[in-house]
Amino acid sequence: RESNEDSNSAKKLFEWADGPLILSMQEGSYFMADEISLAEDSVLERLNCILEPERTVLLAEKGGVGESDNPAEIAKDFVVQAKEGFQFLATMNPGGDFGKKELSPALRNRFTEIWCLPSDTKEDLIQIASNCMLESAQMASNTSKEEITKIASYLVEVVLYMRDVVEKFRYSIRDILAWANYIASNAHLTFAEKAIFGLETIFLDALELLPHESLVKVELLRRQIVEFAIKEAALILNEKFTFDDLTEKRGTEVVHTFEKFGIKPFFISTNSDSNIGASKNFLFEAPTTKQNLFRLLSALSLRKPILLEGPPGVGK
Repeated sequence: RESNEDSNSAKKLFEWADGPLILSMQEGSYFMADEISLAEDSVLERLNCILEPERTVLLAEKGGVGESDNPAEIAKDFVVQAKEGFQFLATMNPGGDFGKKELSPALRNRFTEIWCLPSDTKEDLIQIASNCMLESAQMASNTSKEEITKIASYLVEVVLYMRDVVEKFRYSIRDILAWANYIASNAHLTFAEKAIFGLETIFLDALELLPHESLVKVELLRRQIVEFAIKEAALILNEKFTFDDLTEKRGTEVVHTFEKFGIKPFFISTNSDSNIGASKNFLFEAPTTKQNLFRLLSALSLRKPILLEGPPGVGK
């Protein structure tokens, strides 16, 4: 690089820069190590000295020489001691969770361990779901707080019912939040559409992956859950609709115009005449392809990444 200064710093190809942990120690602020059990053993070993009462760390990797000839000053360049206020926080999943490893006893003894229980009571889940929908400006402006609480109660009732009737059914708070976000982001749809189509996108489509279950049994299970959701909508929200109503609301034709593309009621905007010609290279009328396209368009309602999963050669 060009430099007008003839100094050692101008000739350096690489220069040491303190990372987040060292900066937190120097500033006396909080530092959080998420999923600490996934770190390499050599990294975890270096944390022991930071978690001791002295809270110091030797930066052997810094290399170079100190700016002073005084040994005490040189030590300050390579040894960092945490200022008052520094706090080390860490999170981890249990060791038996999908091959996750445990921390060593020596490292665990240096922490105050707090076991976080899941918020799986009905009251907690309702509050979490309602708060999620209240954060949606569009939904909060058009729906009262009491009505949002009823919708949250409806979502939780259906999820807890699925837990009882589907063997090996696992759900997390993220799933309930995803369904709540689906309802909040599809304000232009009727409640029947956004509730049931959201239920299918978040939960029911995954039933096909259940091991040792035939397609016939999975379809019967889907129908049973949807009928329960329809019944609960009438009881809790006074929203009355039938299974046949949902079939009518689900489009059967792929629509592709100069302005939009999709299957009723899910469309994406198009802004180019060339898209009409390009679409002729794709065949969407095959039943399985059309079903997958509908699922994809429905999933686009959520602000989440989409993962297409399937065996090789199916055309993902």
